[in-house]
Amino acid sequence: MVEQYLNNRLIVLYIIPFLLGLLTVFSFQPFNFSIINFFILPIFFYLIVFIKKKSKSTYRIKPYRKNLFIFGTIFGFSFFLSNIHWITNSLTFDENFKILIPFGLILIPLFLSLFFSLITIIVGPLLSLNFPSIILFSASLAASDFIRAKILTGFPWNLWAYSLSSLTEIIQVLNIIGLFAFNLISITIFMLPSILFLKLDFAKKTLLLLLLPLIFFLSYIYGSHSINLNQKKLKDAEEKFNLKIISPNFELIYGLDGEEIETRLKKLIRYSEPEKNLKTLFIWPEGVFSGYSFNEISQLKSIFKENFSKNHFILFGINKISEREKGIYNSLIITNHQLEILEEYNKQKLVPFGEFLPMENFLKKFGLKKITEGHGSF
Repeated sequence: MVEQYLNNRLIVLYIIPFLLGLLTVFSFQPFNFSIINFFILPIFFYLIVFIKKKSKSTYRIKPYRKNLFIFGTIFGFSFFLSNIHWITNSLTFDENFKILIPFGLILIPLFLSLFFSLITIIVGPLLSLNFPSIILFSASLAASDFIRAKILTGFPWNLWAYSLSSLTEIIQVLNIIGLFAFNLISITIFMLPSILFLKLDFAKKTLLLLLLPLIFFLSYIYGSHSINLNQKKLKDAEEKFNLKIISPNFELIYGLDGEEIETRLKKLIRYSEPEKNLKTLFIWPEGVFSGYSFNEISQLKSIFKENFSKNHFILFGINKISEREKGIYNSLIITNHQLEILEEYNKQKLVPFGEFLPMENFLKKFGLKKITEGHGSF
């Protein structure tokens, strides 16, 4: 019966990859069922090899490269549709952009699916049910993620490594090898159950599969040791700072007047509950003063002086006008209790159409602008 389904081109090329892509959403936050990747990626790998073989017999109506391209595209589209559909929320703050929601929901995942399509069509013909193919496939997926994170300003969301983010001890190795090397290792680990598909004797399969718990055990030992060292350093530190993250349920609204912004600030301070003699860094949300620049917020510095002390520092996101650079920046700043900027970072990696309009001089002639408030790009 299973063979009957696998001989059905519609099921193998369209339905199965779509379902596999949808299921990946449960491996990431907030679900963190990363265990399902041990099934999804090996099945994805096996079906690529299966499609290559069947395309020369059962599926021979279409060239096998085309079949591989369809399979990769459907998986990629479903993967991104289920994982980033929430970005269309950014189109709900302006009535003029709501008409674009269907396009954002479909076209963005469709474009990003090409990163799976191209890997499948390029590497697919080289894959077989052997161990070198598992390594090649893992490396290709990791390379695709790296390119996606860098090209066209970068889109580094939903790397496979993120599905391990809840395993605090395991991810300590990031401090040594970095995100993209960890992503390669994560994919390879998820791919290890593919060994069951290989034509190896039981002893060799068992030996190779033992790599899985061994890698996790060694990573856990290192991570646990690293965390304990950090806790010891924290315990022995003479000067300590408290961090307080404030997450108010404020609606993102543009066009607030001065009185409403002042009310919002007072609420933030009330939620922060500053203690005069307690050294604290208060972390406020990005965009909490939506539509207002730092120069405009500076008019409220007397409220900061009244409620915070010299032991207090406040970190938040704000639009900042640079006279020297002649531009407006989406900035992250740290201020003291007198609202004097101590540190700042101007965001460099901007979201296309969200924070800047590509080909602005041309597209603005058609009345287009960035999604966030204002017509000028950051």
